[in-house]
Amino acid sequence: PVELPFKGVYVLGITVWIAIWWITEAIPIAATSFLPLILLPLGHVLSPEQVSSEYGNDIIFLFLGGFILAIAMERWNLHTRVALTIIRYIGASTSKILLGFMIATGFLSMFVSNTAAVMIMIPIGLAIIKEANELKDDD
Repeated sequence: PVELPFKGVYVLGITVWIAIWWITEAIPIAATSFLPLILLPLGHVLSPEQVSSEYGNDIIFLFLGGFILAIAMERWNLHTRVALTIIRYIGASTSKILLGFMIATGFLSMFVSNTAAVMIMIPIGLAIIKEANELKDDD
């Protein structure tokens, strides 16, 4: 077996610790995500500048923007409105809902990144499933 140097064992230990805290939510997930910022420089694995530069990565801000848009849509029930509009114009059959969802996603992808479009469409998709089930229960 390959033996890890001290830094490797230290990083492995931090990774397991953070994974356990994420799974158990012993502390809020957002707080857990800042542990590497503190622990990696303490173990002399990376400098504070190297660790903090990863928190400012462009992809992180892309995800953050997508999540903010998705949360805003859910806050004002826009996802339900979009879902009802899709069902009203397309119909309640599975194939038609799938077509409507694909069209809506494609249209949205013209204006925002694909990642943000997916994050926005997830609540809409869940609302479509909920509304379609309610329509089938009424029939």
